[in-house]
Amino acid sequence: MPPRKLNTSNLDDVDDLVQQTADTVSLFADDDGDILKVIALDLIDPNPRQPRKTFDEGELGDLAASIASVGVIQPILVTRAGQRFQLIAGERRVRASRLAGKTTIKAVVTRNTNPSVAALVENIQRADLNALELADGIRSMLENAATQRDVARLIGKSDTYVSRTLKLLDLPGAIRDDYPNHAGRVGINAMFEIAEAPKAHQMALWERAKGGAPIKELRAARKDAAPATPAATAKITKAVAKFAEGLAALEPETLDDGQITALKALRDQIDALLSRRP
Repeated sequence: MPPRKLNTSNLDDVDDLVQQTADTVSLFADDDGDILKVIALDLIDPNPRQPRKTFDEGELGDLAASIASVGVIQPILVTRAGQRFQLIAGERRVRASRLAGKTTIKAVVTRNTNPSVAALVENIQRADLNALELADGIRSMLENAATQRDVARLIGKSDTYVSRTLKLLDLPGAIRDDYPNHAGRVGINAMFEIAEAPKAHQMALWERAKGGAPIKELRAARKDAAPATPAATAKITKAVAKFAEGLAALEPETLDDGQITALKALRDQIDALLSRRP
């Protein structure tokens, strides 16, 4: 049975009408071929490339209560998948509608959108993704033949931002597994600092980030942990050679206690450095 056209000003009985007459009821179509429908929730399949992986149960409960009271204000976005529909954007609304006991939902059925791209962009615009979900979403887009520049343009970010985000996927598994528990406290800029630190220091930075360390502190710690560049090493060894010339001219009896303590500390640093040499 083809979808039955309705007057969009009278939607009170749409849920019942869907159950009685058809799986979907068309409300209107625009010039791009997108159609606003009321769809049976049982016909909607999740997006296998949904970038958002975590949903707060408390927030879903609050949204379900709101939907039970006033319904879904903003339609979800779906695309046709044979006789069914694949969700592009609005998984929270779908889950909450089911919790509220609803059997149908308003949805825009689009023909012109790549589901992976649309889901990622919609979630970014709504600030619904945590850092790792964003990184997974970008990787999914790249695996579907998009270029890094395309992704940057679509999500409104720079190429550098996209590159830094992808680096988050190289973080140790322990950090990636723990991150969803702290995503509300540890933002993406903190994760950038951790991902750009030497591997041996990433767990320590992660612990500091979980403890509420500000970005400035994490950045300073990351820079301190970074290995010296060849140019920096050459500059230091040149300074050491010059220092050694002056050191040779010193007489032990002319040194006071503070100078002796400083020289001993320097000796310990040199010994520690050389002990790490393979």
